[in-house]
Amino acid sequence: MKKGRTLFFKIILSTICGTLIFSGCKHTGPGKDNNPGEEVFYKGWGPFSNEDPEGTKFDLPAGLTFNAAVPAQVNGGPEEECTFRENGEERVSGIGTHVILCVSFRNSTSRPITLTLPPGLIFISRNRGTQNGMLSGKVAIQVPANGMYFHQLNLHCMNTGKKYTTNSSDPFDLGPVTTVKPAMELFEFLKNKDIYKDKMKSGYISAAISDIGNIGNISEFVWGELRKLPPGK
Repeated sequence: MKKGRTLFFKIILSTICGTLIFSGCKHTGPGKDNNPGEEVFYKGWGPFSNEDPEGTKFDLPAGLTFNAAVPAQVNGGPEEECTFRENGEERVSGIGTHVILCVSFRNSTSRPITLTLPPGLIFISRNRGTQNGMLSGKVAIQVPANGMYFHQLNLHCMNTGKKYTTNSSDPFDLGPVTTVKPAMELFEFLKNKDIYKDKMKSGYISAAISDIGNIGNISEFVWGELRKLPPGK
């Protein structure tokens, strides 16, 4: 039954975030849409940059190492989905819909380690034709002692017009935490908002991240919709 509810939720979320805004990760061709000059505003953002995104290096706690990040096979069985469970906990976080990754970390110590992934953390595709992904909400996970931990992260795309992939052989690297000013302003604003309660309004986070890559800032229309997000607890 839990498996059925999980699949239903994914379908609903995908449907909501796959329209309108949510088509913000599509692009109709060079020089089209809202970046006719094919301008690159920030490294690693938008449809025309093939450089690594810039930001603050994300350091893991001592004893913890990043193992891998590959596209999650969200339509497969439990062993393929990266929705590994422990004590009934489903290991899925994030509200993005276009960069869905299975990430894994290894703990070489004899004690569990809590890892906090911050908003603005970037996963960089090694394939420059594939979208980079960004986390918009803080995620805390516990990596067991002397073991590997797998977690599915649903990330926002940073590169309108580049493809999103379900090919598990298309790997991603753990990147930095963004220092791009409009993105930092976005995540500071979201600290006081509940980004999970209203899936329709929270979809505008994807639009905001697309705006940053396409026009260098977040449009007033998107800001207006983000201000309608419910307050956080």
